[in-house]
Amino acid sequence: MDMAVRAAEALLAFMREGCGKEFSERLRTQGWPEKETLEMIVNWGVSQILREHTGHQRVMDALTTMKQTFRTTFLQLERMTWRASKVAEEHTLSLEREVALKKRVEGGVPGSERLRDCKVLENITKAQADEGRLYGAIGAAPAVVLEAWDLLKGRKATCHPSYMNQLVSAVPEDSSVQVDGPVSTCQGPALTLDFALSLVEQLYGKQNSKEMQKFAVQQGWKEGEVGKEEHNAEDWALAKVPLVLVPIANGTDEVEAVIVIDVLRRAKANVIVASVEDNLQIVAARGTKIVADKLIEEVIQSNYDLILLPGGLHGAERLGSCEHLVKLLREQAKSNKVYGAICASAVMLDNKGLLKGKKATSHPRHSSRLSDQSAVNVRVVVDGKVITNMGVGATMEFAMTIVEKVFGLETTNLIAEALVFS
Repeated sequence: MDMAVRAAEALLAFMREGCGKEFSERLRTQGWPEKETLEMIVNWGVSQILREHTGHQRVMDALTTMKQTFRTTFLQLERMTWRASKVAEEHTLSLEREVALKKRVEGGVPGSERLRDCKVLENITKAQADEGRLYGAIGAAPAVVLEAWDLLKGRKATCHPSYMNQLVSAVPEDSSVQVDGPVSTCQGPALTLDFALSLVEQLYGKQNSKEMQKFAVQQGWKEGEVGKEEHNAEDWALAKVPLVLVPIANGTDEVEAVIVIDVLRRAKANVIVASVEDNLQIVAARGTKIVADKLIEEVIQSNYDLILLPGGLHGAERLGSCEHLVKLLREQAKSNKVYGAICASAVMLDNKGLLKGKKATSHPRHSSRLSDQSAVNVRVVVDGKVITNMGVGATMEFAMTIVEKVFGLETTNLIAEALVFS
């Protein structure tokens, strides 16, 4: 038993706050048989190490010390070492997953920190608050910016779940959007439309907010809507980093374009944004200026794994008038590669014969122009290697469906957590 105690103490020397002494006393007083002692030492010791968030190497170092002490039980310790290494490996993978999630979550944190450090913006926002006018923040910004400026004191507020513990002066609320007086806060990117509609309601009234919800086809805009349908299922998985083309034009819906680009880049796809105009910069449907990576003429020689078209009525027409893009889309269809369209761009694909034999959906204002009407009441429709959606309010679902089809469920879940998407 003394030898077992010494081994326990060798392992437990890695513990904090006298854990080794405490466990040695338990060994002395309870007098377990030696074989069970070995099992107990390893299992309890490893669990304590993992609980303290130390890593794989620390576990192995501790077990090496035990092997030196228990030379006569080498084979038994080998088996326990293997088991402990598997536990440690699983723990390491769990930590890696947490790190990956944190990286995806913190994509907007440097931006929030730069906002926080801008004195001009701080003064403007504080004046806004002093005068009782509306102000707000999304994701990490309520904690990183508004909390730092002391603009949430005593207010109910929310933010990204990873930053809730930093809402020190506020009253934390686990809600997607929280309104308290003039301040509105929101948990994350996937809830931005809810946040915007909340502001519309505060500024222009509930009726206007409902009309905007209907126009944007936000989830719940009508009763009995169908979220997603898949027909003629095919495997979209790739053995390489996917190359994705997102063409944009004057009149492209900026929200639809940015969501698709953002979500696929979070998934580590190689996304090329190409302007079909004469300039890299386009003016989107609501006046937002977006600068593309390249002109369409510069990217026509590449072989794309996915080509995805944002909507916007005028933008869809401009995309359809681009011969280079239509040629790429025809080659994509001929090669049985993935392509898709959001909102009005689905109608453009249909007009070009690129939805022949495919079920599709589009915005309710345009869906009557689709040849096949059997799926027009569905938010996202996948048919083979073609994907379409209803409009801006279903774009996050569109993008996340693509991520799941191409990258799998684990990556999808990581990104969903980062975006606060459900």
